[in-house]
Amino acid sequence: MTSSVFMVDPVTGKVAFFDEPNTVGDPFDPAAARNAPLLDAVTNLIRERFHVDLDHLEVALAGTTTIPHLAVTGIAADPKLASAYGTNAGGDDNLVVNHGLPYVPICLVAAGSNILWPGMPVQTGVNGAARYATPYVDGTALRVATKATIGDTTLASASISYSYLIFKAPPAASGDILFQFDPDTGIVAMGLGKFSSDRAYLQVAAGGSPLGLSVGRTIDLNNGAPKGWNPDGTTFAPVPAALKTYLPYLTYGGADLGGETSGASMAYAGSYAGPPSSLQVQAP
Repeated sequence: MTSSVFMVDPVTGKVAFFDEPNTVGDPFDPAAARNAPLLDAVTNLIRERFHVDLDHLEVALAGTTTIPHLAVTGIAADPKLASAYGTNAGGDDNLVVNHGLPYVPICLVAAGSNILWPGMPVQTGVNGAARYATPYVDGTALRVATKATIGDTTLASASISYSYLIFKAPPAASGDILFQFDPDTGIVAMGLGKFSSDRAYLQVAAGGSPLGLSVGRTIDLNNGAPKGWNPDGTTFAPVPAALKTYLPYLTYGGADLGGETSGASMAYAGSYAGPPSSLQVQAP
């Protein structure tokens, strides 16, 4: 019977808690087949419960920035015309925070309690009007860019608060502490400086002030139209049900030869139920 094992390797400095893939070899030999997750974390990722070689997402910066977005004027057009919907407009690009790190870090940005996926709606109006946000990071700053789709009504201005978590790169091995517990401070250090319990790491934790992180596909296309799912389960389909393809009145020599006809709605009509789950994450 396989077991869950906590093991250290003084030769490589690796520390791991893992599920054995088999029972082959000496259980106390780090190089035994049964202990393969200790020496090769990536190949055996599905069996890892903890490994010092993995990126534990240590938080470098956390905070909230409120960004004012301008109103986007609607188009006064016949709703039977395609130009009345889906016009790309109202783009802006905003600084969230300068991260000050000497590399391009991993970041998470949330609007409300929903961690953004690229192009996620952060404001919705009527008749397909919406504002979509995409976070991105470069060598100096974390930013949020937005675009809007509009209908025949104006998309109002909005000040939206964006929470962010910026993560440090995993530290290199240093020092000679393979495993240590300090009873005075309660700090656990492992893996030659790669992990220490006094650092702030991203946590999967319901309650408190969690941020929702989608697990799975967040957008579906059907009938030529998209539908998106936020981590909290709310959805948004920007193509209105009233949008159809129309054939105009036919005339010849001033005579009316036939009435206007329309096709079926061009709105989303798919059956995708959204991502199977989401995680609630937070940083201490």
